[in-house]
Amino acid sequence: MADRTILYLVRHAQSRPSNRRDEPDWQLSDVGRRQARQLSPLLAPLGIDRIVSSPYTRCMDTIRPFAEYANMAIDVDDDLRERRITIGLRKDFEAVMARSWRDFDFALPGCETSLEAQRRMGPAIERIVRKHSGRSVAVCSHGNAISLFLHALDAAFGIDDMLALRNPDVVRILADGHGLRRDAAFELPGLDDVATNHSESPIEW
Repeated sequence: MADRTILYLVRHAQSRPSNRRDEPDWQLSDVGRRQARQLSPLLAPLGIDRIVSSPYTRCMDTIRPFAEYANMAIDVDDDLRERRITIGLRKDFEAVMARSWRDFDFALPGCETSLEAQRRMGPAIERIVRKHSGRSVAVCSHGNAISLFLHALDAAFGIDDMLALRNPDVVRILADGHGLRRDAAFELPGLDDVATNHSESPIEW
């Protein structure tokens, strides 16, 4: 990590959670598709020359307009996927989420603990840094997965910080000889005019 590498962690645009589809296949909402198009010119000035994404539909559809805009391929890394918090949509989702942040070893049957997700996200990010040393990389992932990675960097980053992330959102990570660190001062110009609160996502029960 001697060469400075810059990662832009991109949380996907607004999606449409639905009990009619498996979670990996959740699509962007109409708003989310518009956000994905609007995001491209905002990312363009950052000097990004590589793109890596979660395989989930909502991430691929978020970053694809920028990939086409910049004429770049999208590398897919399954370890960037979202943490499975529940199987299907549940009315008590927020309570389950909160418990998983209090107890990193807790998970519902068939789901993933916060610790397990954190332990795959960290190595995934480190692999990206090693593979693309000295470059600027857009890494498209999910709110909980990104937040657990940020918590690993700084234990003060908690559930309230996760809930403050928008759709889409962009976090800058700097990697050099001193390791990985979040650039807390970074704000993507123009994003405030595009992003929405996660609570605005339309849900199909």
